[in-house]
Amino acid sequence: MSWQLKKFGDETETRFHRRIVNELKTTFHTEYGEEIGLADLFRAKTIELYRKSVSGRKFLVVPNAVE
Repeated sequence: MSWQLKKFGDETETRFHRRIVNELKTTFHTEYGEEIGLADLFRAKTIELYRKSVSGRKFLVVPNAVE
């Protein structure tokens, strides 16, 4: 996206990047209830966990997770 911001000038690009950094732990912050390894994603026990619709429950799929 940086190349698209160039057309607005360096000052705008810097301001945009600074805003993102400042809001990383507020606006863009997400909490995950559990991490699931990519290898575990298709195991029956794991499928039952993330298949249930529970409000506010999120899972983070970690491709290189080690058991």
